Amino acid sequence: MVTPTADDTRWGAGRLKITNVKSVGSLYDFPDITVQRNCWKPDVRAGRHECRETWLVQVLHKLWNGKLSSVTDNRKQEMINRLLTELVEFMTPKSTEGQNLSGRTTGSLAWRQARGEVGTTSAESKPEYVFNLTEDEKKSKTFHIRYSCAKDEYVRMSDLDADKVVGFSSCLYKCEKMFRKEEQDWKMVYLARKEGSPRSSLTWKFDFKGLKISKLEVRISSAVYENGVISWQLCSDSKCAMLKGSNEFQTVHDLEGEDGMTITADLSEGKGDNSWQHTQLFRQSVSDLEFYPFEVKVHFA
Repeated sequence: MVTPTADDTRWGAGRLKITNVKSVGSLYDFPDITVQRNCWKPDVRAGRHECRETWLVQVLHKLWNGKLSSVTDNRKQEMINRLLTELVEFMTPKSTEGQNLSGRTTGSLAWRQARGEVGTTSAESKPEYVFNLTEDEKKSKTFHIRYSCAKDEYVRMSDLDADKVVGFSSCLYKCEKMFRKEEQDWKMVYLARKEGSPRSSLTWKFDFKGLKISKLEVRISSAVYENGVISWQLCSDSKCAMLKGSNEFQTVHDLEGEDGMTITADLSEGKGDNSWQHTQLFRQSVSDLEFYPFEVKVHFA
């Protein structure tokens, strides 16, 4: 059975108008699967102006009859049963209410990877990375790092002599079942749990040995759908603070006076087979090269 996907409904980005979809995947059939691939049957019928509906039905029926006359009795009965099933489906408009729509899940894994539909960058148990202060940062008593998911790179604003670091996992202390998802069709990108993972997490670690935090600001952008859950935790050796994801900077007073910290995001919950899509970090347009959804600013006493 063909069901709508996020491609067909353009979940979260408005409706994608589909008027005619034909299947040519079968040796014996050439079905009109437009209604199966769309959730707005009345709108679709009203928008089919490329040809007359009666003419389209006649042509498809003629092709179907031509195939029917050239197959075995067993195959003929199979084709008739399939036609009856499709007729019943056409009588009931598809609805996405209460459903979780996936991206495309058909096609070979290699083909989907080439299209960027199962993610292009993943990380699992990478070597532990710790941010340490450079001499310039110690002198200026400031630390400022930011990450762009669109560029997939870290920029160390407090030490512009430092090289940009490519890859979200390159500066992580820990990473479990996470990957960078690129939606080629909708031109969006974000970090997500690997498909089928009920839970995942990632951690950044900062060592400010020799200096104490006097002011801490963070931007930790995240989005949840359905009943997805993302928890953000900032911890030193002796204190912890819980934060909510936001596109705006948040000032954290709990860690003032500390000389190091970790920032951890835990992703869980969601509904159905696509629950992994219901928790997203740093979602942004691939063309949004100015906004940095992850940013940490520290001033030291």
